[in-house]
Amino acid sequence: MERLALLKKILFGLLILAAVISLLLVGQIKVATYLFDSKLESALSRAERALPGLKLSYTPGNNSFTVRQGRLFYEIPLKKGNSLGAESVSGAVDLKIGFGPLRVTGAIDSVAGAGNLEDILRRFNVDPISFTGAFHARAVTPRLDATLKTDSFLIPTSTGICKLGQNSFNFYATSKEDVDVEFSSAGVVCEGALRYNNKPNYRLDLLGVDVKFLPRIINNKPHFDSLIINLKQLDFKFSTLYAIGFSPEEEVRDPSLQEAISFTDVSTLVALSQPDDEGMAKLTFDNSGNYGFAFPYIQYDEVQPFYRLDNFKLSGSLERISIPRLFDAAQSVLKNASSQFETNKVLKEILHGFSDTITLAIEQFGFDHEGKALNVNGTTHVAFDESSNRPRVGSIDADINIKVDKTMLEEAAGDNYLKALQSALAAGQITDDGQNYSTVFSLQGKQMALNNIPVQSLVSQDDLLYEEEQKALEAQRAQERAAEAALRAEIEAAQRAQENLPSMVDSNIGNNAPEEADPSASD
Repeated sequence: MERLALLKKILFGLLILAAVISLLLVGQIKVATYLFDSKLESALSRAERALPGLKLSYTPGNNSFTVRQGRLFYEIPLKKGNSLGAESVSGAVDLKIGFGPLRVTGAIDSVAGAGNLEDILRRFNVDPISFTGAFHARAVTPRLDATLKTDSFLIPTSTGICKLGQNSFNFYATSKEDVDVEFSSAGVVCEGALRYNNKPNYRLDLLGVDVKFLPRIINNKPHFDSLIINLKQLDFKFSTLYAIGFSPEEEVRDPSLQEAISFTDVSTLVALSQPDDEGMAKLTFDNSGNYGFAFPYIQYDEVQPFYRLDNFKLSGSLERISIPRLFDAAQSVLKNASSQFETNKVLKEILHGFSDTITLAIEQFGFDHEGKALNVNGTTHVAFDESSNRPRVGSIDADINIKVDKTMLEEAAGDNYLKALQSALAAGQITDDGQNYSTVFSLQGKQMALNNIPVQSLVSQDDLLYEEEQKALEAQRAQERAAEAALRAEIEAAQRAQENLPSMVDSNIGNNAPEEADPSASD
């Protein structure tokens, strides 16, 4: 009996606790809806003050205890003389916000026919763009998720038309210091309106685009953390005649000529470390994918094979670098830009964004071509001479490992460099493992070496003699050019003297001629 009584007390206490929690949650929802109703107008007014000329108005709809819905009208000002030919862009969205226990959810939908947005798009022959959005916020573990999606639509261009697939923007935040922004697109397909040899002057297929941007707030300052771009496919084909300015009607030897590139499964990462006390950071990069080039792609109506760089990989880092200083340097260059491009001045401005010594590390560089591979990795240190009036490299130190398929290197060397390759193999500067050639390239100041053997040993006695003969021949040619210039000057002087001779003779004849007798004197 005592145990049963204890269980009843515990159950009664739990019921009371549940009731209290329920009342608190209901109260929280009630407070949240009250704050939304009472603070909405002031929030809209604050937004209007933040952007001069912005106009916002809200019309409530059918509300319930946990749901608030209505229509938000907006008018966004535009700069005078803009290309849209309008003073502002206006429209409306339907809002639906749900308040739950320690969470808020919402959805937005574009309103067709509201404002002038569709009229402006129609003026440029662009289909109406509809969009939807949603967000979710929770308080227990603070997090805000938001999504905005657009349907596919067509955009005419000055040379053709483009179709944009469905797009989505995603926003995630756990605090103002931790924000992720993502963009995904089904892709873009563009095609030119002109026809060359019964084919469009160009066609672009850009499919499966994903972009992820991670900004951060460090010491109350915005900081770029990383950017990731993934691309499923990029195919671009274009008429060579169109690219160099020929019209479709002009008669040419090969009207079918086309060029093309084809990229697949491309992924790019750019990341920036947190700046140190001097404001310098480390820039990390990583790129991979399969790349193909066809120049030409079609010749005399025959499709040509692509030059493939498959399993391409480039990853490494660059330090020490200051993005704010580079940004300031770019602004300074643009501000002081003139018709005369001063290379030294521009480079000096850009170098302000780097430390005295730049370290470039290549963790991996390589690709496969027709089953043959190239792999490179190493580190390079570049120091600049800041005492120089113009950008000048003080020193370069490098250690780079190179490994390449034998057939690939022999084909690249050709007949012109085959002798040098054989000499390097004989000297041990290049290693042959039967399938690949490999070496370690090192640069210390002005001293270069392969596999720790100085590069100078590659130069034979015959090569040195040939180099001396070329120097002597160049000196002889310089003397001949100087003699020709002197002879030319003498000839020009003689020609000028000959041109002045008639005037001098005429002048002397006029001064020495006897005076004619006056006819009146004979009278």
